[in-house]
Amino acid sequence: MTAFLDLATKRLSQYHLGSKAEHSIEEIAQYLAEVANQAPSAMNIQASRLVVLQGEDHKKFWELIKDTQKNVLSEDMFDWFMGVYNGAVSGLGTVLFFEDRAVYENFPNPNPTAREKIKMRNSAIIQYGTWLALTDLGYGASMQHNNLGFEEGYDRPVRELFDLPDTWEMTAQMPFGSIETPDESKEKISLETQLRLL
Repeated sequence: MTAFLDLATKRLSQYHLGSKAEHSIEEIAQYLAEVANQAPSAMNIQASRLVVLQGEDHKKFWELIKDTQKNVLSEDMFDWFMGVYNGAVSGLGTVLFFEDRAVYENFPNPNPTAREKIKMRNSAIIQYGTWLALTDLGYGASMQHNNLGFEEGYDRPVRELFDLPDTWEMTAQMPFGSIETPDESKEKISLETQLRLL
């Protein structure tokens, strides 16, 4: 119990990232793949997909996000976003999270609302596992949600940039890297508020 709790406690949003690494990007990607492969999913549908970006692809992605956000955010919000951007682009890489909509077409529950909820829950499990895995390797990361919206076509430029399947719906991004300036942990509610033993 202690080992898992220690890892969960170390997992914090880290925004000041660098590109120093004690592992090759191939080793990191392999570890993330193994962790994702063990993640549970509703009805064992296994529709979550990950893309690990490095080098120029990592930078191209964040340039695309910056160009998009500049056109939709207010000046104040864009200034805030640039803090996230600067930390992300200076990192080692980015994990992109997707759910393959083609797989959900065969999901036993035909209710589209139910499928949407299950899709997001499946993705959240993968995201948390990935974050813990990066923490386990000694890297900082943060969860970002830019250019989301499959129906609206907001994530289409990302699929086109990296030649990804048309049925992959982007659900989040996770820039990661060495922790250059540690961010502080956020205040937590009490254990008694969060859990009741009856």
